[in-house]
Amino acid sequence: MRDDYLQRWLTVLQKLPSSKKQKHKIYDDLKRCYAESHRAYHTFEHIKACLQQLDKVSNTLENALHVELALWFHDVIYNPRSESNEVDSAEYAKQALQTLALSEEAIQVIEHLILLTQHPSQPQTYDEQILLDIDLSILGAEKSEFALYNENIRREYRWVDDVIYQKERAKVLANFLAQTRIYHTKYFFDKKEILARKNLVFALESCACSKEC
Repeated sequence: MRDDYLQRWLTVLQKLPSSKKQKHKIYDDLKRCYAESHRAYHTFEHIKACLQQLDKVSNTLENALHVELALWFHDVIYNPRSESNEVDSAEYAKQALQTLALSEEAIQVIEHLILLTQHPSQPQTYDEQILLDIDLSILGAEKSEFALYNENIRREYRWVDDVIYQKERAKVLANFLAQTRIYHTKYFFDKKEILARKNLVFALESCACSKEC
C-alpha cells in the first residue's frame, strides 16, 4: 500500500546526499515513536494534521523546509511524565538530521523551532509564528474535533487522579485564554481565534463541572 507521507518525506529530503535507505530508516523510526502506546493525541495523526495546515501557508514562509522538518520532529519524544519533551525532541532531531547530512546551520534553526513549542513562547520571526500557530491549530478546530483532542489529552494523563487533572488542566486552558491573542499570524488569527476561545471556555467550564459534580 502506498504511503503518501513516506513519499512526502522522501521528497522533502530529495536534495540531501544521504542514501534513500537512511531516509527510510529515519522515517520508520519517527513512525515507531509516534505509535507508542501511551500516546493518544501526540501521534502521527497530529503530525499529519500539522503538515496539512502547513500546506495552506508554505508559500508564505522564508524557509518552508526548516518549518516542515521541525513539525515532523517536534513531538517525536513525548512522555507526559517528563518536563523535557521539547528539549529531548530537539536533540533527537539533531542526531537524526546529522545522519541525513543536513547542514549544521539548518539543524540549529530546526532545533530552535522545536524548542519554541514549549508553550508559551515568544516567536520573533514569521516562520516561528507560523510554526506555533500550526501546533496550536487544534484549539481552533470544530467543536467535535476539539472535544476529541481534549479527551485524548486526558487519556495521555490517565494515571493522574481526576480531581488533580482537572485542576491542572484548568490552569493550562486559562493561561491560553489569558493571552492577548492565541494565534500570532493574521492567517490563523482570522480563521481560528474566535473558535479557539469558545472551545477553551467550553473545556474550562467542563473542568469546573468535573470538580463540582
